Amino acid sequence: MGEEKQHSLLEVAKHNKRKDCWMVIHGKVYDVTSFLLDHPGGEDILVETSGRDATREFEDVGHSNEARNSLKDLYLGTLREPTEEEKAEHEKNVAEGRSKSIISSENDDESFIQKVAKFLVPVLIIAVGLLLRQWTAKTPET
Repeated sequence: MGEEKQHSLLEVAKHNKRKDCWMVIHGKVYDVTSFLLDHPGGEDILVETSGRDATREFEDVGHSNEARNSLKDLYLGTLREPTEEEKAEHEKNVAEGRSKSIISSENDDESFIQKVAKFLVPVLIIAVGLLLRQWTAKTPET
């Protein structure tokens, strides 16, 4: 059996278009280009998550065993750590605005915090409004 092909996230990031669509799921690299039209959730979600690690999105949906088995036909190899040269190239591209960060997981945490804040702030405002309304309704007029 031959040696398994390895790809870096920087290499995967170059394949982020409808006609060339790769993604990483659980450390394995898949070319999902041929599956775009057959994807039950539509091709847009695959294109949106292409060029990066899509493990979280894949698991959040709760794919069936059949879906997991169909990945075998799309398998390209495993994910490897980027070299120092690749990291430097990526940082340069991010600084120049030509690429989004795909190496650092800090952006995922930031994104999660932003999502939570967008949800919680309106909920807190509504809760405070309801509490004030109840409080003022119970206050006797002078």
